[in-house]
Amino acid sequence: MTVTVGARTKELESIVVRRSLGLGGAAWDAQKPLGVADYRSADTISHDFDAQILGEDIARLTVAPIIVDRRLRGLLYAGERDPARSLHSEPLIAIAKDIAEELRIRDIVDERLKVRHNATARREPPEELWQSLSRIADTTSDEGAARELRTLFHAHLHSGENGLLTSRQRDVLDLVALGLTNDDIGARLGLSPLTVKSYLRTVMANLGVGNRLQAVLEARRRGAL
Repeated sequence: MTVTVGARTKELESIVVRRSLGLGGAAWDAQKPLGVADYRSADTISHDFDAQILGEDIARLTVAPIIVDRRLRGLLYAGERDPARSLHSEPLIAIAKDIAEELRIRDIVDERLKVRHNATARREPPEELWQSLSRIADTTSDEGAARELRTLFHAHLHSGENGLLTSRQRDVLDLVALGLTNDDIGARLGLSPLTVKSYLRTVMANLGVGNRLQAVLEARRRGAL
């Protein structure tokens, strides 16, 4: 267990869930939400984590597994100390489903990026090289060399014009389509936010549109995304 809210101690974070152990392990096996109305007396689960759960005076407990393609990616718990109060599982289940969908989409994007990079790795210089050239152009005191390097980098940014989009431009636009910010896109692709902005500016110019959303829609319309 990595994150807790409302806990009185840090003991819950010592729990390491494994299959079949505790309520979380049972939900892992069943791949569906489970709950117990009286944790202390529940006979449908193992009690490997009684010290931590009962140490928090938790009476009611429910857990919703985060399942992506039949594989467990995480568990969300909700507990209630007052046995007289109801513990509604629907909000927890809804959150788990939302997280699972987000992870599924990220997996698809990561796989697409991986396939695309493998296909183009032998044809295109690595992105790190272009980033190094850009940094050198910004820091060198040789104005002539800086101009030449910026010309090379500018040509790289625009190298997809004949083919509409370069591989890296498609990578950036893929993540824009998922709603990521420039900072998030840069973190995923190893680019600076300024470079991401440059790519998007070029993409919008190539596609003849005025904003990010229009770029995604136009690229899809033209079959480039």
